[in-house]
Amino acid sequence: MPRTSNMFLKQLKRPLLVAHRWLALILAPVFLLILLSGAILAFKPILGTDGAAQSTPRVSVGALAAALDAIDPAGRAAAVSLSADGRSIDLKSKDPAVAGTYDVATRTAAAGQGFDLFAFALNLHKNLLIGAGLLVEIATYAMVALLLAGLAFGLPRLRNTLGGWHRGLGWFAFPLLALLPVTGLLMTLHVGKPAVPALTAGEPISLAQAIKAVPLPADGQIVMARRFQAGSAMVKTASPAGELVHVVQSNGQVALTGSPGWVDAVHEGTWAGAWSGVLNLVSALLLMGLTVTGLYSWLRRRPWARRAGRVATAGRPQASPRKAAVDPRLTPVAQ
Repeated sequence: MPRTSNMFLKQLKRPLLVAHRWLALILAPVFLLILLSGAILAFKPILGTDGAAQSTPRVSVGALAAALDAIDPAGRAAAVSLSADGRSIDLKSKDPAVAGTYDVATRTAAAGQGFDLFAFALNLHKNLLIGAGLLVEIATYAMVALLLAGLAFGLPRLRNTLGGWHRGLGWFAFPLLALLPVTGLLMTLHVGKPAVPALTAGEPISLAQAIKAVPLPADGQIVMARRFQAGSAMVKTASPAGELVHVVQSNGQVALTGSPGWVDAVHEGTWAGAWSGVLNLVSALLLMGLTVTGLYSWLRRRPWARRAGRVATAGRPQASPRKAAVDPRLTPVAQ
C-alpha cells in the first residue's frame, strides 16, 4: 500500500509542477503589483502614520457631516475617507459630479493636493487601480495554492543556483511567506472579524447620517465610512485605544461596535506597531523574491533562451589547441 501511494504521488507531481509553473507565470505581474503595494503599506505602522496613531481629531463629526451634506445632498456616495491631515475628504461615487477630493472647510474641490502615496498604494493593493478587486481575490487564492504546492514537491536539495534558492526559500521561509496571503485569504472569507448581527433591510442610509450616529470619544476621529449590507453603512473610527468598526443600520441604529479583528491587524501589520510593520515588509519582500526567482528560472529554461545562449557561446573566439611544453627534467627516464 505505501508503494502504491508513493507511485501515485510521483505521477501527480509532474502535472502539479506544470500547473504550478503556468499559474505563477500568468499571475506574476498581478502578484508583483500586489506585493509591491503591500510593501509600501507596511511602512504605515513603521512610520506611525496608521489611523490608530493619530489620536488628535482635526475635524469634528458635525463639520464632516455638514461637508458631506453640502457636497452630496442626495446621499448617494459609496465611500468617504478622511485625509491624514484632516483637511480634505475623498469621495467615491458612481456620479462623476460627486466623486473626487474636497476641502472640508470650503466644501469645494481640493486644489493642489500633494500625492498621497499610501492612498495610491492601497487602491493598487485592493483594486489594481482599475476596480479589479475580484482579480486580487483570485490572485490571493492562487498565491496560497502555489505556496502549498511548493511544499508538496518535497524537501528540496539546497544548491547555490537560482532554482535552488527559489525552492529553499519556499520551504524554509514558509511561515513568513504565508503570513500575508493566508491572512488576505481569511479576510476575503470574513474570518476573524466581529460577527455582524441580522440587519433590518431598508433604504440606504447616507454616509453623513451614519457618521453622526456613531458614538465618538473626545480623542477619537472618523477614519472612513462606506456602504454595507441591507442599506447599512460601516464606519471606522480611531483613537489612542485603537480602531473600532461600527455598523449603522438604515434606521440610524448602531448594530455593531467592535475591533476590526486579529486577521486584519496581522495583515495590516498594526498588531505590534513598528515591529509588526517590519515583519510584513520582510514577508512582502521575500514573496517578491520568490516570484522573481521562479519567473526568471522559468524564462532561462525556454528553448529560445537556450538557443540564444548557444549562439553567444559559439560567437566567442576559441583558443587554438597547443601542445603543452614539457620540462625535460620532469620527463621520466626509461630504465
